Amino acid sequence: MKRLMGVIILVLLVGSTLSVISANTFVVAQATEDPYNMFWEILSKEAELVVEANRTGNITIIKELIRNSQLGAENAANLSALIWISIEELKKTGVKLYYTEAELKEMANEIKENGLPEETKSVLREQGWNEEEIKSLEDYIVRHSDDIKGDFNMTEFLEDLSLAFVEVGYKYNKYEAWALKRARWTNSLTPPSLSGDTKMINPLFYDIWLQLYREYNSQNFDNAETLIKKLKRATYLLLFEKRVETPSGEYVLISPTYKLISLNWTKDEGVVFTVIKIGSGVGIRETYYWPNALKAYELMGNVYTLVKSINLGNTNPTLRRMLNQKMAELGDALNVYVIYREIIKRPIYYISISSPIRNNIGSVPLDRRAQRTSSEPDEIEKVASGEYSIGKLVIKDVQVLTKKIDNGRISYNVKIVLVAESNIVKNIRVEIKDSSGDKDEKYIDIIYPQDGETSIVSKEFTLNIPDNSKKIRISGNVMVTYTPGCGNLPTSIKDLAACQDRTTTREYSEIIDISRDPEIEYDKVKFEVVPSPSTVEEGKTVLFKIKVKNDNSQGFTARYSLNIRLPEGEKSCSGEIFIPGNGEFEKGTCKINYSKPGTYGYLGELSYKNYIWDYKGYITVIRESPKGTIRINSILWEPEVPKVNRQVNFKVEVKNEYDTSKTLLVKLFIDGKEIDSAQKVVSGNSAEEFSLTWVPSTSGEHDVLVKVYEVIGNQKLQRAERRDTVAVVSGREGFLPKLEAFPQELEGGGEVTFLVEVWNYNSDRINLKGFCER
Repeated sequence: MKRLMGVIILVLLVGSTLSVISANTFVVAQATEDPYNMFWEILSKEAELVVEANRTGNITIIKELIRNSQLGAENAANLSALIWISIEELKKTGVKLYYTEAELKEMANEIKENGLPEETKSVLREQGWNEEEIKSLEDYIVRHSDDIKGDFNMTEFLEDLSLAFVEVGYKYNKYEAWALKRARWTNSLTPPSLSGDTKMINPLFYDIWLQLYREYNSQNFDNAETLIKKLKRATYLLLFEKRVETPSGEYVLISPTYKLISLNWTKDEGVVFTVIKIGSGVGIRETYYWPNALKAYELMGNVYTLVKSINLGNTNPTLRRMLNQKMAELGDALNVYVIYREIIKRPIYYISISSPIRNNIGSVPLDRRAQRTSSEPDEIEKVASGEYSIGKLVIKDVQVLTKKIDNGRISYNVKIVLVAESNIVKNIRVEIKDSSGDKDEKYIDIIYPQDGETSIVSKEFTLNIPDNSKKIRISGNVMVTYTPGCGNLPTSIKDLAACQDRTTTREYSEIIDISRDPEIEYDKVKFEVVPSPSTVEEGKTVLFKIKVKNDNSQGFTARYSLNIRLPEGEKSCSGEIFIPGNGEFEKGTCKINYSKPGTYGYLGELSYKNYIWDYKGYITVIRESPKGTIRINSILWEPEVPKVNRQVNFKVEVKNEYDTSKTLLVKLFIDGKEIDSAQKVVSGNSAEEFSLTWVPSTSGEHDVLVKVYEVIGNQKLQRAERRDTVAVVSGREGFLPKLEAFPQELEGGGEVTFLVEVWNYNSDRINLKGFCER
């Protein structure tokens, strides 16, 4: 780490800035061992232990790896905090933290001519650099002084570095979970099937989870650190040693009411365990399936990394938002399913779960808050136990889409796939920081769970390709900040941490084969997915077709995939197709039957080499049309004689002759132009009045058209229409004439009848006289 800090800061800033940063960071670091030296020692040991644990599966080595991973995560949290403290200290000193490209080049040229300043060399020697290494650094700066591009923001760089160490902590937590899996999930069982089984927070950990959640919500992070460490330790003992930290003979005491009987690991990184719950002289034997046991263990490590860094002085607001996200993910991962419950009259000391598990809940009453301390839980307990549906955003995938390879450069986009779960998410801010040194930001107002996958594609990034390279690695980081949807929930919970902004991150790294076919220009390929029909009645089948237009002269073989949302989940289909040059290709792929009405999303992808075209759409499923109709009973307006520039109020009565309620949209058109609309739900076999307004700008007769639509999801289906005519007068006119001739065309002579109609809108009688001129 000292080399990383020294090299990067020195190359870009040199001189006094390095001295200030080094002094400030190392003053804090000397409180215990040097965390920078520890970083390299732990990292080196981790690499050795991972290889050895994977090769041998030796339990002693695995335990050592677990301990080293824990030290690594704690060290990363410490370094993240130290770097953040350095930023705060640097700001106080008034040291220059932003350098333009011209200033950086001037500094590099100074080193080119005179070498590194003596004060800088002294700092490097104090950090353990020898004279040969210092000379190599000088030579490196001289060789690359002309490569400096763009300005440099020291504050932003250090903030990113501080967050990067949080991600390092996450990686250590992942290795720790992997070590647990390597030791215990080697001969795992097939997980039980689920069919309407009751879901709840793991009752073995409910008490401590609720305590942790209360401290987190109150921002008492010292207590939260103690509790998350205790929760993780208890989970380790359960998953690794099939016990908890209390000697109690053959029964292992979990809480005052639960005793663990047995535990088996399942192939999906979950566990099935059986406990006996004792109370009031009777026992209840319960078998639970915990599908996300290993994921929950890893998330506990992530929560600990964040809380630890905060407690060590990292006041970066991003960490609080990241903690909000990880606590939400951990709450979901702690859920278990009750797959067997029965009342027993005497204790049973061992129950094997190797045999098929019976799904028999029986008539035993079940409380989702198995350990609740009061008869009426408060809002925090309801949130912690998952009783409210609060929105959560998941980064499902990040892909690098190659755009062009030419003249020693590669251009590409980064595609991020987002999914909303449980409720809406809104105010979504996406930040992409790419290895090219460039970055991009995107914004989405809102994502609904029924949207399925929502894709964002970054701007185009470019990267130089090293000489004679056949492959190149592209990497970066995606950070998404959003507001979870807490709509339709009690107002009292909207100030809780669960409803505050969250941040989720994901790194991406992809090796690109740069020896691709030069004949294929990706912009000349158009891809779409076409459902037939796009609106369908429930129970009917939809055929999804893919259409590709290729304007390249060269044909190519590509792979397609469709991900289709259904009422009961998702369905995917995929395959390979050959797309001819200068031609179009169409293929029917999936046949889908929709069992329930609603609006469902679908996402299609066409991939070739490292490029992906995608297409997103929706399909509306309606109920089978019952007998009935939608009818416009009447169209009335006031005043009866409208005047120019005065508001006219229309009343349209619409009757729903179906047995069920309908959401109806009424639109008013004047002379073919849409003027106003109104929407409401009309009960079955009843009529409703819709109010619309119009302000005429000219006098004379105007055509009135009213259309009624049934609204189903995001579809509007026209059900009725009716026309009328309205006569408008100016404020000065007292009457309005109308002239009609019959017939309007004659052949070879004949008689024409003229009909003159006049409306008197005043209360006084008027005398009129007319004549015809030839």
